[in-house]
Amino acid sequence: MPETRVTCILDRQAKRMRKQGVNGGNIWGPDEVNGSFWQRVDFKHSCKLMWRPYQFLLAEPIVTALSLFSGFSDALIFTGLDAFGLVMGKWHFSTIPIGLCFIALLLGYLVAYGMFVWRYYYDRIAMDGDVNKIRPERRLWLLLFLAPLLAVGLFGFAWTSFGPHYNIPWIAPLIFLFIIGLANFAIYMATVDYMIAAYGKHNNACGSYLKRDTDFLFQVHTPPPPPAATASLATSLPASPPSTPHPSTTTSSAAPNGNWPSRHLS
Repeated sequence: MPETRVTCILDRQAKRMRKQGVNGGNIWGPDEVNGSFWQRVDFKHSCKLMWRPYQFLLAEPIVTALSLFSGFSDALIFTGLDAFGLVMGKWHFSTIPIGLCFIALLLGYLVAYGMFVWRYYYDRIAMDGDVNKIRPERRLWLLLFLAPLLAVGLFGFAWTSFGPHYNIPWIAPLIFLFIIGLANFAIYMATVDYMIAAYGKHNNACGSYLKRDTDFLFQVHTPPPPPAATASLATSLPASPPSTPHPSTTTSSAAPNGNWPSRHLS
């Protein structure tokens, strides 16, 4: 994939124009004027660029909070839906039908996208060509109503995962998967949009840094569910942090045999 940084695009355009003989071939891009890559490398400037995301994290609490929230929501998706194949397998779904069930997640993303398009339409009217007419915090308005759906979706998915033996239809977990997708898209869209609007385009690197770090840590340090635990418990526990003070205070529905090992709940 070609580089899309502005200076790289200008360099490529300058090369094309020289080949066409524009201005007698005397036309150069910004990086070409400054010399080769090693001539342009400035160690002090590179350190400043690498430090910038962490500077935002330390100096701006709202940036830290929203970056953690966005990364945590993605981490919940990855860890909670680890049990998805196991859950749908209870209805004897094969590999292809299980894969098609993720259409519910896609529909959640599409609906959330449509809601943000509607919101942005009215924001554009309010701005009337001047972005300073609305506060950046206005971009978080829709998130106030959609963010709690993440916990609702994860708990609902957990408590409908017992299978057909409990007269639960296969569509029930997919309904909550739709809700999870709705909340996940809203969290990512609103947090990134707010930080860019409030702090400029460079702040997006800060959100991406912490988001990827949080995703990585959750995936590496979250062990697979123990054999004694079912998918409902495995999915209830990730839902607990955004809705309760501490995961250990959350209780899920009883296991089919009524016996959860206490060490799994601590």
